[in-house]
Amino acid sequence: MTYRSDSDVFSPYGAIFRKNKTDENLTKIWESKTKNTLWLVSNGLRTNNKRKELVERLKEKGMDIDLYGKLYQQPPNCPRYGASDDCEREFQSPYKFTIAFENNNCKGYVTEKFWKKADLYKMVPIVMTRDIYQSLNVNNSLN
Repeated sequence: MTYRSDSDVFSPYGAIFRKNKTDENLTKIWESKTKNTLWLVSNGLRTNNKRKELVERLKEKGMDIDLYGKLYQQPPNCPRYGASDDCEREFQSPYKFTIAFENNNCKGYVTEKFWKKADLYKMVPIVMTRDIYQSLNVNNSLN
């Protein structure tokens, strides 16, 4: 049982489903967001895909990215361990985008951050390589 769709038992972190009706006003949520992009990362030194270098290069090129986590600064008033859900929501919800790069690019693997931040905090995940997501046939689950 793994995240791989070709395993005996497919067990991904999440899925996308089309809602027939939603009480959420997504336009209002989007317009309430006051910050651009968040990268909240705990591991940047032991990765094979050079995600830290990529994010820092994006910043050099002018992308507005706030860097938090073990490598950078800790989120204000939100400890790494034991933070309440309200604390995380208050800190992350103002952001429009989140960088959701995996530690390593593995076939079929989608980080839990992709699902959690899109759903709970209504952030648009920025991914490193879209072919991982295309191979999940996400579009088919929306029909």
